[in-house]
Amino acid sequence: MARAFTKSRGIKKDPMIRAALEMPLFKDFSKAGSEDGDVIVGWGQKDNTRRARALARQKGLPYIRLEDGFISYLSHPEIDDRRISLIMDQTGIYYDARKPSDLENLLKDRHWFDETLKAQSERAMHRIRQWKITKYNHASNDLSEETQLSILKAKESQKEIILLVDQTFGDKGIEYGLADENSFEEMVRSAKENHPSALFIIKTHPDVVLGKKKGYLNQLKTLKDMDHYISTDHVPPLTLINQVDHVYTVTSQMGFEALLCKKPVHCFGMPFYAGWGLTYDRLNCPRRSETVTLEELFAAAFIVYPIYVCPYSKKRCSLEQILDYLIADKQMPRLKARRVIAADFSLWKKGFIGDFIQGSDADIVWIKRGHVLNFAYKPGDALLVWGQKFQEFRHHFPDFLDIWRIEDGFLRSIGLGSDLRRPASLVLDKIGMYYDASSPSALENFLSNHDFSVEDRARATAFIAKMKAGRLSKYNVGKKLTKTFDNQGKSIILVTGQVEGDASLAAGSPKIKDNASLLQTVRKNNPNDYIIYKAHPDVLGGNRAGKVCRKTLEKCADAVVDDVDIQDCIQIADSVHVMTSGSGLEAMMMGKEVQCYGMPFYAGWGLTVDHLQTDRRGRTLTLEDIIYAAYIVYPTYVSWPSGARSSPEALLGEIKSAKRKNNAVEVRGFWSRLRSYLRKGLYLTEALLK
Repeated sequence: MARAFTKSRGIKKDPMIRAALEMPLFKDFSKAGSEDGDVIVGWGQKDNTRRARALARQKGLPYIRLEDGFISYLSHPEIDDRRISLIMDQTGIYYDARKPSDLENLLKDRHWFDETLKAQSERAMHRIRQWKITKYNHASNDLSEETQLSILKAKESQKEIILLVDQTFGDKGIEYGLADENSFEEMVRSAKENHPSALFIIKTHPDVVLGKKKGYLNQLKTLKDMDHYISTDHVPPLTLINQVDHVYTVTSQMGFEALLCKKPVHCFGMPFYAGWGLTYDRLNCPRRSETVTLEELFAAAFIVYPIYVCPYSKKRCSLEQILDYLIADKQMPRLKARRVIAADFSLWKKGFIGDFIQGSDADIVWIKRGHVLNFAYKPGDALLVWGQKFQEFRHHFPDFLDIWRIEDGFLRSIGLGSDLRRPASLVLDKIGMYYDASSPSALENFLSNHDFSVEDRARATAFIAKMKAGRLSKYNVGKKLTKTFDNQGKSIILVTGQVEGDASLAAGSPKIKDNASLLQTVRKNNPNDYIIYKAHPDVLGGNRAGKVCRKTLEKCADAVVDDVDIQDCIQIADSVHVMTSGSGLEAMMMGKEVQCYGMPFYAGWGLTVDHLQTDRRGRTLTLEDIIYAAYIVYPTYVSWPSGARSSPEALLGEIKSAKRKNNAVEVRGFWSRLRSYLRKGLYLTEALLK
């Protein structure tokens, strides 16, 4: 079995690198070379790799240089250090133009490029442009008002707008790109000569803005005589590139991203994308005599050259899968604030809420209910509340304050929230809340306006297949259904109860608000059908209200099922009747007719039989559209116990594995009752502390 050997402790410890290599990693070089396929690896062209390179030469083994790919992280490594792409170059490394690299060799002999790769490249480039995907994917898409004003004035004056890209002082990519400090001086001088009346925007490197490193351009005296604006905006490069007419760079990756946007790019060093006939080059690299297309360059650099690793499964994956994850995260507004004021959260919820807003660069301030109205809010703050709390106070908050509401997602956990089971998904919404049909929500707006792509629907289709194969639901509790029903050929209707007094009923079901009324209405409308009633797990567990009296059950239901897996119940039914229950959506995934007596978020789109209507939902959607929005885009997922961001697909795998291991969770077992007592004790303690 082939093995990899390294002197780097960081490489050895990184699970994503191990996943990309797909071979064991060792630091003991004494056995290197004793197996066929052994290699020695190191990070790029760093000085500290000299010993490893020497050992590779000594043992006659391949030396592989590792580097981040051009789409490197889901966020920023300081927020989430799981890299999502890795370059493994046996010849050189892409940023070292002094000698060949695997990437350069790919571009010189393009026999591997075919129509399939061309179409794949064109589609991937379109998605990257549309959603502004880049190396680090954590920045906001919005330019500052100051930058927007400078650009607007230039356009009104019909001035060209020229982007000058700065880099960090001492960056090895500059030296290895055949450039130096003078290259930046030459770049500015040339830009001024070519565009004497232009507005020059200087893109400062983020590390320079943070004061961690120095740049080159802010040291140049030449800029004093030019109409220039220094942009320190923390935005994806494509946001700024889209606003300019030309891009000038030395060796920055921003030059390649400008090519994706069809902008003229002027290079004063020799980055990997220069020398192939696509850029205006000040330097010449004799080895790069071929002319390549943008599709060929992209396919080589983004598809063939790097290896992509799923950050959740830690297995190799495709560029398309990585784009799926990145784009889904960008399609819904996410909480961004200087400070998050979290109001009236229980001690238990405080233990996990922070994991769902990680990466917002915000401090969390926990306040009690009585301080909500008189708290000293500041611009840049966000108020975070659970569900519809403080809805009656919404007009009393400052206009600048964003109010974010947080609730359980639709694929939550194994076990009940009322039994202190931490949620694996939560939704955060600053427009409304998905279960409140009286007003819009971020989910409803997405369903109303989003242009669902082929990739969106394909991901939803795969998700549905996994849900069905794993027989998974929101809570994943209950035993396997073994009981048989003598329905004598009658259609079977499953009626699913809910927690009475729940906000989803108060806000989403204005006419029928309790389980008994639902059951009575279904029986009245369907006198000759066979009705099975299933209570909500929280009600069965004794944690919440919603029990239907025996008399009503005997009169309206032909059968009652208690702590049984909801998937089994849906499977045997011909139709499922709900007020606003999420079980209706799960039934739709199983191909069942669903009748809604309230207005859940999935009703009103042409897929359900609706007993209520709302004028805001007139669009006809597919089931895949609903699933993509509700399960893939809207929630935030976290994997426990690590607290790291996750994906719905990864959660499906975790739940399926846990269900198989536990053979389902008992709803009313000893541990459930114990958790219920602990919960009540926790809430009592908190009440006393208040």
